[in-house]
Amino acid sequence: MHLEQTPKYHRFPVSVISHAVRRYHRFNDSYRDIAEELAYRGTVVSHETIRAWCIKFSTDFRNIIKKRERQPKDKWHLDEMTIKINGEYFILWKAVDSGGHELDIFLQKRRNKKSATRFLTRLLGCYPSPRVAVTDKLRNYRKPIASMCPNTEHRSHKGLNTRVENAHQPVLSHLLSWCIDGVIMIRKIIEMPFHIAPKLLKHFKGFCSSAEVIMLFVYMKCRFTLSYRELGEMACIRGAAIDHSTLQRWIKRFVPLIDKQVRKRKKPIGSSWCMDETYIKLNGNWIYLYRAVDSFGSTIEFLLRKHRDKVAAKAFFRKAFKNNDRPDKVNIDKSGSNISALKSAKDNLPKNQKIEIRQNKYLNNIIEQDHRFIKKRTKPMLGFKNFQSAKIDATEPACEYIIEKENSYA
Repeated sequence: MHLEQTPKYHRFPVSVISHAVRRYHRFNDSYRDIAEELAYRGTVVSHETIRAWCIKFSTDFRNIIKKRERQPKDKWHLDEMTIKINGEYFILWKAVDSGGHELDIFLQKRRNKKSATRFLTRLLGCYPSPRVAVTDKLRNYRKPIASMCPNTEHRSHKGLNTRVENAHQPVLSHLLSWCIDGVIMIRKIIEMPFHIAPKLLKHFKGFCSSAEVIMLFVYMKCRFTLSYRELGEMACIRGAAIDHSTLQRWIKRFVPLIDKQVRKRKKPIGSSWCMDETYIKLNGNWIYLYRAVDSFGSTIEFLLRKHRDKVAAKAFFRKAFKNNDRPDKVNIDKSGSNISALKSAKDNLPKNQKIEIRQNKYLNNIIEQDHRFIKKRTKPMLGFKNFQSAKIDATEPACEYIIEKENSYA
């Protein structure tokens, strides 16, 4: 989908502008993510330029979509959600039909009768009155629907409104990208970065696609917040028909290889460590991702475990000490399992190699802030089904983040 008219006074062609605007609104990418993706294609655009494009041309794309959309069904689902803009909470009103087709959205400061009336007036100005209107138990819907749609059956029940509740999920996942936008620095690389070493080509035997194509989509899955089906859609846009299950097999096959190469090329780390654990959901239960960074924010080690206890903490420190130099200081929280595991590892060392243990939550802010890049990737997901998939998906952003922070040699 492209703009109908070529915009005037723009240096870039309409195809580049249309691709950037569509990419921002279709996928969970920030402005900087899109700028990096265009840089790999040979087009250097700043994230502020992409932001200006999205503000200027979003209305044009909306009008194109409105012209092409089908007639909605006669059963509507209405709901509202809370979003934060510049620290202030706003109400986003949303309506979908029984088939999940989005009718309209409306942003207001308050959730009251006046806002509900404005939203219904906006809807009825574009579509005929519905046969059934389903809402939650918010009382502000009752009088506007009764006065403006007298022949409409109003059903107010929480369980019947699941259709629009599920429609909130894409908006929530996109909001996570807006919150993180501005954090990640762009590497302006013009040439294609996926040059496969000859000694690694043996791993790509038996695949229908070339090694460069495989690594391109593996990189995009590791770098951006994209699902397998969204990657399949992007492959279709580029003229390649790749099934989402094929992409999943590529990720399971090549992410462990990337992890090995990243560990071989990782730069030396500092002697002051910050260690903490965060949570990931597996089949409705919480599992724990242990992570450590040095005082400069460079990633040291990560390990996924099913339990948060002394055994898991000892396994993490054993792996960290094996792959890195021993630290002089370790900052941890006040978890009893972490301190007991670290003390047991410390007792086996000679006196001149003793590790100083510091338990102060303010000293651990570096690792607490570092968790948000992992949460950015895992929060939009509905959870993992098995431990092995969770382990690989937790390795993806960790490896890419090591490269992003320039903590490994090229």
